[in-house]
Amino acid sequence: MNIHHCLFWIKNNRITAVVYKNGSLEIMQFNGYPDNSLNEDYWNDWKEFRGFCTGDKTDLCFVYDNKPDMPKQLLEAQCDSVSAVWCRNNIQSVLEFLCVTEPTEIFSENGVLLMKAGCFRHAQKESVSRMTALYVNAQNECTVNKEQAEITPFIKVMLKELNQYYEENDKR
Repeated sequence: MNIHHCLFWIKNNRITAVVYKNGSLEIMQFNGYPDNSLNEDYWNDWKEFRGFCTGDKTDLCFVYDNKPDMPKQLLEAQCDSVSAVWCRNNIQSVLEFLCVTEPTEIFSENGVLLMKAGCFRHAQKESVSRMTALYVNAQNECTVNKEQAEITPFIKVMLKELNQYYEENDKR
């Protein structure tokens, strides 16, 4: 059984598949092209090109501007979260690998900003691309356990001052 780790960058109905293997990234090129038109045959071509067999698992990450039709068979073969490699850091590595220079914000499906890429220096708000990332561990990364939240000494002092402020203003 193989696990196919692949990120699909889907923008303007064009798709680029980036494979994560042994800690390195590689663009899958169909017929010599790094990006292809996203059509109904794409997923079958992808399975054939990757050598996807019955029993294989997938670890897919979709980063898209407009939600595409997801490949049902590939999603049903999704690996468990322990075997998944996609996380914010690895997605950021793919963005650097793809040389994303256009100002881009990437959100989780529930609207949490995951990361920014590209140059925002002189970017107008309307020129920023808004993308969505969908991957196995996305929901786990978008929530913070109270045990994980660190309360620094500075935050303790600020909380104490806020409590004093509220106590004083409630008495008035």
